[in-house]
Amino acid sequence: MSRSPVLPDRIAGRRQGERHITGKAPAGTRGSRRGELWHDVGMIPESWFPATRPDDGETVGYLDMVGEEFQPYDLLGRPCGDAADYLAAEERLSASGISYLASRWLLTVDDHPVPIAVVISEVNRQSVVVLSDDPDYHRDFGTPFRLPLPVDPAKLVQGPPGSGPRFTQAIPGA
Repeated sequence: MSRSPVLPDRIAGRRQGERHITGKAPAGTRGSRRGELWHDVGMIPESWFPATRPDDGETVGYLDMVGEEFQPYDLLGRPCGDAADYLAAEERLSASGISYLASRWLLTVDDHPVPIAVVISEVNRQSVVVLSDDPDYHRDFGTPFRLPLPVDPAKLVQGPPGSGPRFTQAIPGA
């Protein structure tokens, strides 16, 4: 079973220009023109191990042993149904795939009265980076937000089925 690569802190944890989800800079960090440096530490628990598709080795989620069964989780750390035997849990993750990552999502932020539309840019074991994709949001398109994993379902909600980034919806035939 292959393991997901661990990315260096400069890639996986902190990038200038990303806004911390609370919009407040921690003590001892510098803000930037587009936001503050991210500082919360999140991570998929070490007890969860990657589940990969057998045909291409792509990581499609994680499995956590719960008693005699395995609880499947997607790449964002959201449960995928009930715990089951190993093969059933792994098949459930393979069947669901990773296409949900290409959807539009709704992110609750402190500086806007309603959740804003975002798209996922990056996912690793520590965090997910989403980019603003909402014409009603007062900041630039593509403003990055880094959220610790597992994702808080009250902060990030998947958009309706078939919703994708606005830039792909503007391409005829896409």
